Amino acid sequence: MNCAIATDDGIFLMGRHFGDACQYDLYCVEKDGFTYSETIKNPFREKEEDDEDVHGDKIKASNMKELLLEKSVSVIVSKRFGPNINRMVRNFVPVIVRHNEVEKAKHLLLEHYDEVQAMIHEGENRQHIVLG
Repeated sequence: MNCAIATDDGIFLMGRHFGDACQYDLYCVEKDGFTYSETIKNPFREKEEDDEDVHGDKIKASNMKELLLEKSVSVIVSKRFGPNINRMVRNFVPVIVRHNEVEKAKHLLLEHYDEVQAMIHEGENRQHIVLG
């Protein structure tokens, strides 16, 4: 499974919503380990001074969806998701991680590989997963 981890620096998960990350570190996660693929900058990131009412924007969700599907992502990982989680769950398994480090998030994905993989195959019935 290919996952996109929301981060600002590649070391820590950031505390803002998934769509507000500076970048996404992409990994291929398999039952026995993970491989770094690439880092993509978030071209849809809102400026910090923008009003709170931009959260949940349908156009931003659609653009983000296309960007991630183009990279064959099936799992999106963050500490927080905004209202667009309801749109993103149609195409991805959102994984909420209760730790700060990207490295810990990767290991949690390995520990819960079967659970996450099963949720990918749920299609229209998929839900988010909380780990840690």
